[in-house]
Amino acid sequence: MADFDIESVSGLRVIELREQLSNRGLPTTGLKEELVKRLRDAMESEQSIREMSDESSPEISERIKAIGEKEPAREERKSESEINLNQLLATMMNMNYNLKEMKADKVDKNEERLGEIEKNIEKNEERFGEITLEIGKLKEAMKVDISAEKLNFAKENIREQEISQDQPNIAKPNINISIYDGKTSWQVYKTQFSIVANGNGWDPVTKARQLAASL
Repeated sequence: MADFDIESVSGLRVIELREQLSNRGLPTTGLKEELVKRLRDAMESEQSIREMSDESSPEISERIKAIGEKEPAREERKSESEINLNQLLATMMNMNYNLKEMKADKVDKNEERLGEIEKNIEKNEERFGEITLEIGKLKEAMKVDISAEKLNFAKENIREQEISQDQPNIAKPNINISIYDGKTSWQVYKTQFSIVANGNGWDPVTKARQLAASL
């Protein structure tokens, strides 16, 4: 393509405009008027930069040179920062991995402990069942013993009644009480009366009658 200036941009074809824009890293979409304006603005900016570069003072040149010399240092610091960042990320990933390992180990230990507890519960339930069965057997044995004891007690009562019926009815001798004459101490007479009443087997009514008859 022949050289062209800003004024001749409008005479380029669309394909040529897009090629020039693409070479400059600019968008290549739009109508021809938009492409012409975009390329013209870019060329004007390029021309202004060249003019400023040609007319720049030694001081500006030195600044540009200094900036150029600082670029490697910036790149070096950037590389160090990237290295530090990568190291930090690696450390964080390692910590995260260790944390997961610790959690997994803790979960395994808890599950193992839970399994032991469940086994102990099963053993206790089994033992509880055995104890319950033994208690049931003891209750049955106690029922049998109590029933046998009741039967023996009933037999003994029947036997005692039979023995009592077989023995002759012997009347107890009746002890007489003397009449109170007023000379003897009342306390002494009362004691004698109680002894005689108990010996004769008197009930309270009989005691009252005998005492009244003795006064």
